[in-house]
Amino acid sequence: MFEFPVLVGDIGGTNARFALVAEKGAAPRVLSHEPTAGHPDPSSAIRAALAKGAAESASGAPAPRSAILAIAGRVDGPAVQLTNAHWVIEGA
Repeated sequence: MFEFPVLVGDIGGTNARFALVAEKGAAPRVLSHEPTAGHPDPSSAIRAALAKGAAESASGAPAPRSAILAIAGRVDGPAVQLTNAHWVIEGA
């Protein structure tokens, strides 16, 4: 079970797309699309997406309590190297 709000992300080699699901059954609210080359790591892209989401919402974006990330890369260990980018995603 995930705690809400949940950050959802689709991380590819070129772009990372993020949205926030505020509560169970709610539609995702798109935060931003971030170029992977524009950030040194996934945490930087997530912070940028959350900042953009807060700036676009009058009430601000609530801080996520959980995250679900879809990642373009081979998963064969505790870390995933993106197929076409320099990011490494660690499970922990």
